[in-house]
Amino acid sequence: MVFRCAQTGGIIDGPAEGIWDDGEWISWDWVNSNIYENELKSRHPNASLDLVMVFEQIIEVAGEYHAVTGRHLPVYGELGEIFAEITFGIQRNKPRAQGSDGRIGNDLVEVKTISPEKSIEKVEVKRAGNFNKLIVVKISEDFHFEARMIDRTEMNKGTGKLARVSWPSMEKMQLDESLGKEKGIYIAFPTSRVMKSIYRPKNYKTMVNEQHTKVGITKNSFKSRRKGYIDNFDNQVNFIPIAIVHPDQLNKAETSILAVIREKYKRVGRAREWFHTQNRDDLVELILTTLAASDIEHKLIN
Repeated sequence: MVFRCAQTGGIIDGPAEGIWDDGEWISWDWVNSNIYENELKSRHPNASLDLVMVFEQIIEVAGEYHAVTGRHLPVYGELGEIFAEITFGIQRNKPRAQGSDGRIGNDLVEVKTISPEKSIEKVEVKRAGNFNKLIVVKISEDFHFEARMIDRTEMNKGTGKLARVSWPSMEKMQLDESLGKEKGIYIAFPTSRVMKSIYRPKNYKTMVNEQHTKVGITKNSFKSRRKGYIDNFDNQVNFIPIAIVHPDQLNKAETSILAVIREKYKRVGRAREWFHTQNRDDLVELILTTLAASDIEHKLIN
């Protein structure tokens, strides 16, 4: 007697190849394929399953080819765009279309890929390009994919034809959209040993580096304030929002917090908000305890 899988019609020679379930045989191949497909759906819930499966197959082939030959298939640019599509929901333009690579809603999107062949984690983008958002996809040596997306406004200003964006700097640029619009208290500190002016556009004389920390308030938004630091310190800076504060109470919060910090740490030159310290954990603790002991309306940021 021949047993067949109720789902595929394939022959099942015995329990090693299938399972008897609710009056019918189901092959292990079909069960495992369903598990695999459900896993892909959970990872990319808004993408076409057919596209995701083809994407996984190409990755497997590229990996096997590299393992056998030591060479890389010239497919990473396309794989990067597919990953951006299934991750962010990009509607990609037709092949060889001029301008951007696709759209997310009303935003034009440019996609760049850092392939396993590249030793430097940077991409170059034409400043004249017609895009609002930049997505960079990084493919590791073991073919693991990651992607980061930033607004074009987050990129460094410059006069050259090409803008260079590094993978590490993009992590600093990313900020939750809803949080980016808020106002409140933050700390910022350079990550380089090089001394730089705290405000280069006006050539302020006070100079800081990685040994100093700023405690400040955002009068516009966290997003715009962070952008100012990124431009001023050439991406070599960390910007960390600490608490959202009601706009009407920002000045009160700043006065209270700076008064407490000045009792413990020395200011840098004439700058009232820059301090000689790398003990950022202590600064944050001073900010939090000052806010907690006050009647200032605030919300802590995890």
